[in-house]
Amino acid sequence: MDLNQPDADSGTGATALFIRRPILAFVLNALIVIAGLAGLLGADVRELPDVDRPVVTISTAYPGAAPETIDREVTAVIEGAAGRVAGVKSISSYSRFGSSRVTVEFRDDIDLDVAATDLRETVAREANDLPDAAEAPRVVKSDADSEAILRIAVTSPRRTADELTTLVRDLAESRLLSAPGVADLQIFGDRTLAFRVDVNLMQLAARGLSLSDLSAVLGDAALESPAGAL
Repeated sequence: MDLNQPDADSGTGATALFIRRPILAFVLNALIVIAGLAGLLGADVRELPDVDRPVVTISTAYPGAAPETIDREVTAVIEGAAGRVAGVKSISSYSRFGSSRVTVEFRDDIDLDVAATDLRETVAREANDLPDAAEAPRVVKSDADSEAILRIAVTSPRRTADELTTLVRDLAESRLLSAPGVADLQIFGDRTLAFRVDVNLMQLAARGLSLSDLSAVLGDAALESPAGAL
């Protein structure tokens, strides 16, 4: 046997390849290390993972209606519309005096944004079947039983309640609703205008009246406002 003759198997295999090409071996090991570090740093590890259910709530106000009327004329209509949306897992409803609430839970593999849009369009098509005195259904991407996590008080020593209401509705409401993670926003204590008066100054002057006279008459006018239900 000739000792100077190389072995037939010495030039084959991964080991021989790495011996002949040490730079290739170094690059492959570096890629493995980089991939491991990227996986370690990119892994989403949470002590309390996000377990929010894909839930959409439909709230409808029907002032003055009894629970039986709410269930028959409002809740049943909305439940029928929600049942035709794809991906629905379960539907639960709650009818009380003057209001209806339908909670729709979707499957986990359903995109909640797309499902909420489909549900909103379906409910809007069925709005004509609701009673005339019922308000438009309000579709919210959250569970109605959940509590608000942030409350913001808006005060001003120089602005009236009407002016603060206008600022909140025109500036703050749309920005807060477009913020990531915000499901719903409700405004409490707002003041809405009861009516608007357009004054013809020429006609007012022709009758010998001024804006202060008109303001005094409007201030003395009787205004009826509902104080609640008994």
